Amino acid sequence: NYYPFGMKHKGYNTVSTSTNPALKYKYNGKEFLDELGLNMYDYGARNYDPAIGRWMNIDPKAEVSRRWSPYSYCYDNPMRFVDPDGMLAQDIINPKFTDAPGTATGSTQAAYVNEVQKATGNTYKVDINLVTGNVQFTQVATGPVTAEQQAFIDVYSSAVYSPAVADVEIVNNDANVDVGSIKDNQIDIGDVQEFDKTGPGAASSAGTLAHETKEQQLKAEAGGVKGTYPAGALGMHRSAIRTAEDKVNGNRRVENYSTGDNIFFEPDRTKTSQTVTPTPAGGITVTKTKIP
Repeated sequence: NYYPFGMKHKGYNTVSTSTNPALKYKYNGKEFLDELGLNMYDYGARNYDPAIGRWMNIDPKAEVSRRWSPYSYCYDNPMRFVDPDGMLAQDIINPKFTDAPGTATGSTQAAYVNEVQKATGNTYKVDINLVTGNVQFTQVATGPVTAEQQAFIDVYSSAVYSPAVADVEIVNNDANVDVGSIKDNQIDIGDVQEFDKTGPGAASSAGTLAHETKEQQLKAEAGGVKGTYPAGALGMHRSAIRTAEDKVNGNRRVENYSTGDNIFFEPDRTKTSQTVTPTPAGGITVTKTKIP
């Protein structure tokens, strides 16, 4: 038995004198290095000292955890985060998947995973931890990727590795959710898919998913509670447009609050008007119109 940071409980744990090499694999199943009195764990990419709760080597992916010391273990919170190989602590958005009535079991999760992976150019893989429900986001190919795909990777990685947990419910064509709900922590993946079906220009499915993910991250980091609008919700919405959606779409979105539509300034200097209309079946209709 171990304390959260890896020090062994004393006073009651059985002492073994066996020379079986398997007994060297202890805390989190990692090999304990006791040669020369080091008393560290080999995680693969780095060595970890449980006595001080710190890595002995710099974080190989320090650029995606810039708020934290590159030597900190699991963001100083091993009760919630894990680091399976010494590369980077993992937590992620903590999603719940709700299938639409009459659809196959697991269809919402499959659609969500497909949209995230497609948005990365299939250079990243999404796995759902069956024990914790957390998402694991793992690079499986080097690309090349477009600027928009890299922007999505950056946005999603930021949410995945944020110290705040966003308990998000992924639904599919829910009549009570139009694309996403920052109040109820919901993202409608069926609605998200509609943006690509309508054609290029304006918002893409990847850009929409990036926007909704960023909003949920910002709410979680502000300590927001599910079922309530967070203080500064409009600011979070606008920040999600500027820092996530625009970069993944590859254009610039300007909202028209008087008409309810949105104008997108495209890279080729054209403009696209976009409206989103709910349907009786719980989905949405996305209309994109080029503006002369």
